[in-house]
Amino acid sequence: MSNVQQLATLVSRTYFSNEASFLDRLYNDIHSIIERLEKSSDKYYCDDEDKITSAIVLTLCELGYDASEQTKKNGTVDITVKPKDNTYTWIGEAKIGYGNTKIFEGMLQLLSRYVKRDNDVGLLIYFQKHSSHKHFNKWLKYLYNKDWEKYCTNKGTLEKANRLLGHLESKDYKSTNEYFHDLKVVKPCGKPAVVRMFYADLHHDPIDKSGVTNQSLILGQAKNELRDYCQRWDDGETTPEEIAALVKHLKIFVEFDPDGQIDLSDTDDE
Repeated sequence: MSNVQQLATLVSRTYFSNEASFLDRLYNDIHSIIERLEKSSDKYYCDDEDKITSAIVLTLCELGYDASEQTKKNGTVDITVKPKDNTYTWIGEAKIGYGNTKIFEGMLQLLSRYVKRDNDVGLLIYFQKHSSHKHFNKWLKYLYNKDWEKYCTNKGTLEKANRLLGHLESKDYKSTNEYFHDLKVVKPCGKPAVVRMFYADLHHDPIDKSGVTNQSLILGQAKNELRDYCQRWDDGETTPEEIAALVKHLKIFVEFDPDGQIDLSDTDDE
């Protein structure tokens, strides 16, 4: 790309004639960034959401946006993006896809804490386990079937959650082949908004010879499994049969690297 082309690309994120053109360009850029992250999933397969989000925000800045993370707005918003002229603002929340209730907490944060006059906002979901597309569709089904009602009832927040999502109906759920979904919600003020939900497939578990013997990968996958067990324990979804598997992954953590010498960032093939 020539210097003139690079300059034109940066300037193209400086000014937008309307909010729709801003969102269209931003959503295409986020989609492209997620694709790049997926091509480097060996670097992100067991990282926390802040590190992954930071990579996205830095790339948005490089593209010419005024992007920031952990911005103060009734709490700390994970991602805030504006064009250089500050005409429009887009906010997004990010969550590791450990389980539907974990992602749902991100949705509640976004809607009940951060959204005010925003008409379009985002939720980024990072899946680090296999079958990410299946899990994304399960998440959509969880929303439209209102499987979150039991969770909210136990927390004593069902009435408030219904104001935001109670209009969703199971008949509107459709399995998607896309890597995103637009969800129509109701803001606390009573006005409508749309949440663009993206997902990233950051699963990395190679089964070639060097992959199955790589110590960093073994420890990283054990870390992911333990996180998943903890979330399902909190959700009441674990079974007695899973105890053996849980102990197996705990042993990897306790015995595999007792001195803490393994660098989880080093996942190159041996």
